[in-house]
Amino acid sequence: MEWKLAGSLRWKVMSSAFKVIATVFWDVRGAILIQYLEHDHTIDADRDCATFTKVYEAIQFIHLRLLTEGVILLCDNARPYTACQT
Repeated sequence: MEWKLAGSLRWKVMSSAFKVIATVFWDVRGAILIQYLEHDHTIDADRDCATFTKVYEAIQFIHLRLLTEGVILLCDNARPYTACQT
């Protein structure tokens, strides 16, 4: 605890920068795909399909062996939901 004089200046409160959501796919060798979600955008079925298409293309380009052996995707810190592509 620190004693302060009466009338001391207080910290100025500044608005923080926009928050960004990062989606990262990786394996034991390193990152496969890193994708950022822009401010004021939401995750929907179309965006999920586009992301998984990019992951598939990245795996084809970087780790072709994974496609023949099989890929298991784990999701962390995400709320389970059902999205229907329209």
